[in-house]
Amino acid sequence: MPVMTESCHLRLKITPGAKASEITGITNGTLNLKIKASPVKGKANQELLDFLSKKLGIAKSDIEIIQGFTQRNKIVIVSGLSSEGVFNKLGL
Repeated sequence: MPVMTESCHLRLKITPGAKASEITGITNGTLNLKIKASPVKGKANQELLDFLSKKLGIAKSDIEIIQGFTQRNKIVIVSGLSSEGVFNKLGL
């Protein structure tokens, strides 16, 4: 029998090139984040994964960008946590 794990899809709006990476709020169900890396050669995406990994206390491999690789609006899937667990760990 396969093991079922929890997962959560997050809609994100990213503002790259900020002074520091931080969560700036939620608008219409979309989590707004500032990311300190620039959007060159995937650096902002890598910083996003690093930031979420640290905030959620999970491995980067448990977070995957599934839509919006080269856009500010992204969808990521977080494996191993429910929506409630993600929002609790992010303090939202």
